Amino acid sequence: EVTGLPGDHRTGIDLNAETILHGPTAWLRTMTTQATLSYDAGDGLAALYAGLGRQIANTVRVDVRMGWFRQGGYTLDIGITTVMPGPRFGSRNQFRTGTGTDGILFVDGSVIVDPDSRLVRFSDGRDLGRAGVSGVVFFDLNGNGIRDPDERGLEDVPVRVGGWFDETDAEGRFAAWDLFPYEASFVYVDSLAFDDPRLVLPNPVVQVHPTPNSFSAIEVPVVVGAEVSGYVFFEDAGLPSAPVVLRNLQSGTSVALTSFGDGGFYRAGVPPGDYVIVVPAAFLDQINATAMPLEISIPHGMGEKRFEDLIVTVRRRPQQ
Repeated sequence: EVTGLPGDHRTGIDLNAETILHGPTAWLRTMTTQATLSYDAGDGLAALYAGLGRQIANTVRVDVRMGWFRQGGYTLDIGITTVMPGPRFGSRNQFRTGTGTDGILFVDGSVIVDPDSRLVRFSDGRDLGRAGVSGVVFFDLNGNGIRDPDERGLEDVPVRVGGWFDETDAEGRFAAWDLFPYEASFVYVDSLAFDDPRLVLPNPVVQVHPTPNSFSAIEVPVVVGAEVSGYVFFEDAGLPSAPVVLRNLQSGTSVALTSFGDGGFYRAGVPPGDYVIVVPAAFLDQINATAMPLEISIPHGMGEKRFEDLIVTVRRRPQQ
């Protein structure tokens, strides 16, 4: 704390205005203007300057500003900056009466590199603090969810990461950048683009929380699904509109079906795993019946996988 010194109170005002010209020619319609006035209540006008700026040929921006400063005299500022995608290169030069010339050359930007997808992106620096997701869509032969050396990537598969779209390359790789870090980003793979209609996604949607200034790597397995079909019989007749549930005993996920008019049911693209086929208890209570569950095991790998003519028998409960 400093005491015993006289106080110094000054009052001033700064005014700044900036606009884009809307003249009759294309040159004026793309030019920006700027004017600044600085006023000190004790000394009067302190600074006054104005400038013009324009982008030239979509590659370079030129800004010229002239002014007067009470303490520095007259000045002329000339700035040249690139506006192409990638890092910005430029120079700032200032000419002042009485003090000579000052100048600076600068490079401002960022380079984003993902070694997995081999994505290289040059930016003007606005990507700093952003996040990315990269990954591979591959054929999972053994169903372990991890890409092994002998498992190929799937080409030309559309992938959506948040609001960004990409398509897998020849090795099944994709990448998306400019995501908000730490926020949940959902990865959707378009299974309709698979060249083999038997291929399915064990997990249709993958959720990722990317970290800033880096790519979060994921692997999206694709497996060969099975065809499952059969009938629900009640008192020796097909039971229409009966709910049928295929529950995966490992993951707990379920596939819900409804029987047709003849009691038949069908589902293609059921992922590999051990399943139990049941009729829900709530439905059985409505018709006062019971049903024995069926168990099937769908193997991993290639090959035809069909489970046909499965019979789910529903029996009326005995009278008490």
